[in-house]
Amino acid sequence: MLIEVGNLVKFFRNVEALKGIDFTMNKGIYGLIGPNGAGKSTTIKILLDLIKPSYGEAYIFGMDCQKDSFEIKKRIGVLHENSRFPGRITGREFLEYVGKLKDIDLDDIERKAEAVGIKDALDRKIEEYSAGMMQRIGLAQSLLGDPELVILDEPTSNLDPLGRMEFLEIIKKFNRENGTNFLICTHILSELERVCDSIIVINNGKVLDYGKIEDMMEKYCRTYYRVKSSDNRKIVERIGGELKNDYVYVYNKDFLYDLMGCVKEGVTLYSLEEIKPDLEYLFKKIIEVSE
Repeated sequence: MLIEVGNLVKFFRNVEALKGIDFTMNKGIYGLIGPNGAGKSTTIKILLDLIKPSYGEAYIFGMDCQKDSFEIKKRIGVLHENSRFPGRITGREFLEYVGKLKDIDLDDIERKAEAVGIKDALDRKIEEYSAGMMQRIGLAQSLLGDPELVILDEPTSNLDPLGRMEFLEIIKKFNRENGTNFLICTHILSELERVCDSIIVINNGKVLDYGKIEDMMEKYCRTYYRVKSSDNRKIVERIGGELKNDYVYVYNKDFLYDLMGCVKEGVTLYSLEEIKPDLEYLFKKIIEVSE
């Protein structure tokens, strides 16, 4: 188990930002998802020992995040939200500085810079970098030394759509080829779905549920079918479902025999689609169930 959080509570004066959250994280790529103000960044900061919890416990690699934070930080990488880098030095100088702090072979700088697509810009000053290049050098420093776990807080917020796709592909590659585990804190669900195998859903300071996406889809959502025909009302009468905007939406998986019966009776079938719910739909369903 990589991360274990138990009954975590955090007050900021009279505001209860975290209300006793519990979750565990195993190997893989996890998304910590929720709307703005849900408690995502507060959770990340407690895991990194940047702030202290009011109550509760948090562990990484079985070590206490407050008591053993120095040892934990040797084994993880981090890219904070809205990270700032020293503009007057080159990318190479910055990564060498980080590498020396982590006691890392400096040859790893070239490897990670190439892996994230910034090798050709290493000898330029960071102040000359675009927003996308800034995020790439941030990812490169978080990957130095091949950490077991990398925590990314809103890593694609400053990137254009193409840059976001490339950034996420790099994450998938490191997980696939190096076995690097990631905890990605974000509210951009359409992108997260491309890389994550598991999610932790948080809202109003509470973890509503967590686990593998496929298991949670099975728990909260239904795959459905969309049918369009020359006589949609007859389709509804025969197989059930819901008629909406010239389509019949069917939630019963065992409808094909009756549908073919309608076709034999003269109904022309224009289209039949299987519609699978996406991560955004899953998130909305979990929120609905919790209210």
